[in-house]
Amino acid sequence: MQFKRIDFKNKNEGYGYTYNGAYRTQDGGSSWIKIHTPANTRSVAFATNKQGYAVQVVPGLGYQLLRTTDGGKNWTTSLKVASATWNGADLYANGKQVWAVLYGDAGMSQQSYSLYASGNEGRSWRQVFAQSTAGGGPAPGGSNIGKGKGPADPGGHPGNMSLIGDQAAYLSGGSPAAGKVGIGRSYDAGSTWENIDLKDLGYSSRISFPSAQTGWLVVTSDNSPAVYQTTDGGTSWVQKMLLPSERD
Repeated sequence: MQFKRIDFKNKNEGYGYTYNGAYRTQDGGSSWIKIHTPANTRSVAFATNKQGYAVQVVPGLGYQLLRTTDGGKNWTTSLKVASATWNGADLYANGKQVWAVLYGDAGMSQQSYSLYASGNEGRSWRQVFAQSTAGGGPAPGGSNIGKGKGPADPGGHPGNMSLIGDQAAYLSGGSPAAGKVGIGRSYDAGSTWENIDLKDLGYSSRISFPSAQTGWLVVTSDNSPAVYQTTDGGTSWVQKMLLPSERD
C-alpha cells in the first residue's frame, strides 16, 4: 500500500490514507489495519477513532459525502453533489469541522473544483465556492458561471488544507496560468471565505498552520522556490528560506 497522506493523533495512534481507502495504526506505524469504507471511495478522513468521513463516486450522479460514528462499520450519506465528471477528492477533518475538495475537469492550465465545509461533524454541509473554469468546465455542484473562486485565481489549482480547532481553516493554491500563489481562509468553519494572493511568483504551494495565526507556506517556482512564514493568519508573508530551483 502507498499512502498519499498520513495523520497521527498522538505518538501511537494515526491514520494512513490511500487514493481510495484508509488504514489505522495503534503502535506508531509498525502495523496497519484496513478500515471498512464505502465502494468507490475517493477520499477518507477521521477526526477520532469513531468519527470519520468519506467521499464516494456515484456514476450518473457525481459525489456523495458520507459519515460514520462507529469507526467505519456503518456509513450514512449526508450530502449529494451533482457532477458530470469526478476526478478525485480530498477530505480534511479536525474537531467538529470537515472540509471536502471535489475536483471537476482540468484544461488550459486551469482546474475546476468545489469546496464544501461542515461545522457540525458532517451532519450538514455548505458550499463555500464552486470554481468553474473555461478550461475545466463546470465545478461539481456549480455551473458554467461558477460560485466564487479559490485562491490564486484565475484557474488556480488547490494545494492542501490546514485546520485549527473547530473553526479556522486554510487552503493553499497556485495558478500555473497566472504564475502566482495564494491562500484562502475561514475563521467560522466556512460561513465566510477570503482569498489572499502572495506578491512573490510561483505556480503551486503547500501549507501548514500549527496555530491560527502562525503558518508556513512552501512555494514552487522555476527560479526561486522558497519557504514563507506568516504570523498574522496569512495576511502578510515573509520569506524565510530559499530552496534549490530545478534550474540549479
